[in-house]
Amino acid sequence: MDQIEDWRKWLSSNLHYARSARSADGLGLPGITAEVPGLIIIAREDAADAAAEIRELHARRSRIEVRTYDWLMRIDESLDPLRRNAIDRPLGLV
Repeated sequence: MDQIEDWRKWLSSNLHYARSARSADGLGLPGITAEVPGLIIIAREDAADAAAEIRELHARRSRIEVRTYDWLMRIDESLDPLRRNAIDRPLGLV
């Protein structure tokens, strides 16, 4: 989470560079903002999932979602076309 916050701070100070085209020696990220949602993918799911409430709290407060590798695999294995593109859609963070 600290790394995401560090990148957001960097973006605040270097937004023009980040948005500039690669041909102009920028990063070529035209729509990026310093408030970009964050996504952390860690570990495997566990049946107890005692940390679910903590993850939800972080998602609401800092726009950083914490997901598991199992979540990522369910998206990949899904036959539902709406879920298959879930990783490309903006995160539904408050």
